[in-house]
Amino acid sequence: MSFNAFFSPKSLKTIKSFDSELKERIKKGILEIINDPWEKGTIKVKGYSDVRRKRIGDYRIIYRVDEQRQEILVAMVARRDEETYKL
Repeated sequence: MSFNAFFSPKSLKTIKSFDSELKERIKKGILEIINDPWEKGTIKVKGYSDVRRKRIGDYRIIYRVDEQRQEILVAMVARRDEETYKL
C-alpha cells in the first residue's frame, strides 16, 4: 500500500538547501515512508496521534499520516535539536 506525499513549503525550502548527498538520503527516507509510514525505523511524536518522525543521520523527517486519504504530509526536515519537534 503506497501513500501520496505532499510537502510543506518549509520542508521543500529546507530540502533544496541540502547538498546532493543529503538530498539523496532524504529522498530515500521519504520513499520508505511512502511505502510504509509505520515502518520499524519511525517513531510517534509525543502529543500527536498522527505525527511520526524518521531519523536520517543528524536530521529528522517529521510527517503526518492521513490514513483515510492515503496521504503523507512532510511537515519538516530539520537537524535534531530541542526545537525540532515543536510543530
